[in-house]
Amino acid sequence: MKTPMQQLIQSLKAEQMTASNEWQTGYQKALSNVIDEAESMLEKEMTEIIESFHTGMEMQDLDPNSGIAEEYYSLRFKTKEK
Repeated sequence: MKTPMQQLIQSLKAEQMTASNEWQTGYQKALSNVIDEAESMLEKEMTEIIESFHTGMEMQDLDPNSGIAEEYYSLRFKTKEK
């Protein structure tokens, strides 16, 4: 499963093509900039998901520092923990 941001990046990358004219070159540069910006937001998205999980744990009087949120994110979105 991918996060919404990961899905967006995948979709944008699928739009990339080899430019054959000036308009396509400009489009590809803009698309590349959007992909770079989206990729730069992946860390923030991960942090927000984990913090939300922690908040939910705290609301149930559970220990948010047990590492469960990070494990959940890693397993759910198939990423390596940093």
